[in-house]
Amino acid sequence: MWRHVPNVVTASRIFFAVASMYFLPLNPALAFILFAAAAYSDRLDGQLARKLGVTTRLGATLDPLADKIMYLGILWILASRYDSTLLHAIWWITAPAEISLFFIRIPPLSAWLRTPIPANSIGKRKLLIQCIALSILITGKIMAEQFSLVILVPFFFYAASAIAMIACVYSWRSLRSHLPFLTAGKLRQT
Repeated sequence: MWRHVPNVVTASRIFFAVASMYFLPLNPALAFILFAAAAYSDRLDGQLARKLGVTTRLGATLDPLADKIMYLGILWILASRYDSTLLHAIWWITAPAEISLFFIRIPPLSAWLRTPIPANSIGKRKLLIQCIALSILITGKIMAEQFSLVILVPFFFYAASAIAMIACVYSWRSLRSHLPFLTAGKLRQT
């Protein structure tokens, strides 16, 4: 029974991320709380899996899927809410790397390559930077819509956009860091 707890926490990240996307236009403060819960669940599921000593194929698939839903989904909603060509461009540049990372890390590909493809420190830093960018963007919406501090919105927007650009670079670096795993797996099969 305990072996499924990390997967339940990971699945909750998908729920919190989707709920955050839903509430962003309606209540940015609630969306921020839901996003924070989603971001924290990423740390919690890994800690629980290590503490309980469990890994599952489902967890190995759900974890990167939840990360992609959380970042790409919320970034797209925020880009639309800010009516920002810049954020949409960051999304379009980041999405191919993130989607490729998902497919590289899922268990069927790892099994085909006979090489487990673990998360690495670049990917962990990438997700942290992505979460910081989203936090700042959501905070900018809260400042504008709930506190009428519209004058601060450009500061939040440009700071978060710069951080999202850094996260985009990390997405592509993370993808590149996984290429040796792909090459090693292919070489073993020949």
